[in-house]
Amino acid sequence: IEHTAHRALGDAAATSRLYEVLCDRYYNEKDFVPAPLIFRVKKEGPASRAQKERLYRMIAEKGIDPGMDVERLTRNEASRLTDRILSGRLWEEDKTEEKQNEA
Repeated sequence: IEHTAHRALGDAAATSRLYEVLCDRYYNEKDFVPAPLIFRVKKEGPASRAQKERLYRMIAEKGIDPGMDVERLTRNEASRLTDRILSGRLWEEDKTEEKQNEA
């Protein structure tokens, strides 16, 4: 592959050529026959008492509206909401909404 001023073009050409060589050497149609996907869906349990208590405490301390019923959250949802509050994302979203409502 000859060198060109635009390096990305040369990289793309080299990648394409490598793909062709690998296909010629190793491609086997039977390796790509569809197969059934087997998996189990995880059961979603309700948020633990400790998760709910922590959320209520953080919500009160920061003075924010979580926009959802904490009592109905799953463990995963409670964990995600806690992370959002701790990172400041939920708090920042509430402040942005307040400014928009004032305007």
